[in-house]
Amino acid sequence: MLIEVGGAMFGALIDYWYYTGDATYNNVTTQGLQFQVGAGDYYEPANQSFDLGNDDQAFWGMAALTAAEYKYVEIALVRISTKTDVSRSFPNPPTSEPQWLALAQAVFNRQANRWDNATCGGGLRWQVESYNNGYDYKNSISNGCFFNMGARLGTSVVVARHRARTDSRLQRNTPVIQHIPYGQRQLGIGVSGLV
Repeated sequence: MLIEVGGAMFGALIDYWYYTGDATYNNVTTQGLQFQVGAGDYYEPANQSFDLGNDDQAFWGMAALTAAEYKYVEIALVRISTKTDVSRSFPNPPTSEPQWLALAQAVFNRQANRWDNATCGGGLRWQVESYNNGYDYKNSISNGCFFNMGARLGTSVVVARHRARTDSRLQRNTPVIQHIPYGQRQLGIGVSGLV
């Protein structure tokens, strides 16, 4: 759970910078996002191998994707208007480190390889490793985050767009997301049925 909160927190700090222009936390945000990339540069750090969930990893990937989007949004605006402040572009990591867009794409591709068609009509399992509690569970947040990244990356990556559509169909056609009275909500489905 702590790793998920960290990814969401750094994503919030990037949004904070974008909307306020206050760059006070940009360096620590970059350091934090780079610290958790892991050996494969896809946010699977060794210190989280015993409890890494697809949702945890996705929050880090979405934070990196937000940093990349804000960089490219500002560059596009500069091309349109000379009045746009180029300093509002979120800084890239040092060139010796993985870059924001590459990190987000790596997370998406890693999760795309984990897509499980064997049960529940497809989808991502909650946990990454089979020895973790929750591996036999497909939840809406993992699949929703995967859809989020696929849709955002899909503007330039055809495979991501296809995966986002597939995930969207899964969520509409299985009980991963369903209308249940408040207080009785299901958070996902077990690979052998509702949990």
